[in-house]
Amino acid sequence: MVQCHKYKQLYIVVFVENGYMQTDNRLIQKETVFYCDKDFKLSDENYNAVKEAVNFYNLVGFLSGYYDEKLSIACVSSYFLQSLGYEYDEFMEISSGSLKNIFYGENQSFLDVERFKKIHGIGEGRMINKADAPVYVRMYKADSVDEYGNRLWVLSVQTDWVQQNLKLINNVLKSGMWYFDFDMKGNITDVFWSHEFRRMLGYHDVLDFPNTIEMWKENIYPEDREMVISMLQEAAADIHDCKKYNAEYRMRKIDGSYQWFRTSAETIRRRDGSPLRMVGTFINIEEQRSQELFVKKSDAFHRAYTESNICEYYVNLKDNTFDSLKVENSLLGLFEKSTTWDDFLKKVQLGMN
Repeated sequence: MVQCHKYKQLYIVVFVENGYMQTDNRLIQKETVFYCDKDFKLSDENYNAVKEAVNFYNLVGFLSGYYDEKLSIACVSSYFLQSLGYEYDEFMEISSGSLKNIFYGENQSFLDVERFKKIHGIGEGRMINKADAPVYVRMYKADSVDEYGNRLWVLSVQTDWVQQNLKLINNVLKSGMWYFDFDMKGNITDVFWSHEFRRMLGYHDVLDFPNTIEMWKENIYPEDREMVISMLQEAAADIHDCKKYNAEYRMRKIDGSYQWFRTSAETIRRRDGSPLRMVGTFINIEEQRSQELFVKKSDAFHRAYTESNICEYYVNLKDNTFDSLKVENSLLGLFEKSTTWDDFLKKVQLGMN
């Protein structure tokens, strides 16, 4: 059924599919609202084509429930069910009506009831779809109350296969993703750290490592902090996008230790060149840095060793043989004339006398 409602110069066209569905006091309304020119007539065939095109990009669904021990699900939207491939009854059966049963993976500490109460805003995770496969979802959590004043959680959910592919690539590269959003004046307004980013530092979720710029700055090694922030600001301010944000610096992990990381970013800009969003990767290079340091130390030792007047020999006492790893110039003649270690020592002693 298609319904049209006049609103100022527009018509609001509401398509109600199967009306309303009432199940165990949980109300699910299936409807899509379109704002159309007053002369435009939306037929059922036209609506079905629009619906197909819109659904292709995975609309945002939602679910809501209570803060009891199992985080009981009280309400789900048709778009949420559609994005995971479920019918309502089978979804409730598979999940046992619990939010805790639809997430997948190691990062589920946020589903502890007391921690979940403290979370608000954007997040990410993986949910199990009807094919029994984990799919990447982006989420936003808010709080509300029911008609009796009982506290409710509200979760909007969107499946995103592009992000799923990016996460797989990040897993191959062993990198984490982050982004900063900027206002028109170039100030950072929003920050996002991915689960992989947090995991490399030993953190679990947004409560351990909040989506704030301050948390990041505080954990940069003090001697690196000014350089890293300056490079970020310069890259963001470059309206011609010539300066790229590429930095190597040390970050403090949750255990208090520091490790080396490399970050690289690209900037999405407005038409005037001001930054809109900066998106980057975060890679642990501690092993690479340790190897480079080892090579530098080895080279320094080798130079010091070869430039000093030191004699070094490998001696086999059992066979009374020897070989020289390094001979001081004044002993070179004795070394060449000696056939055994004892013979060499006698000649050295005679030379000293």
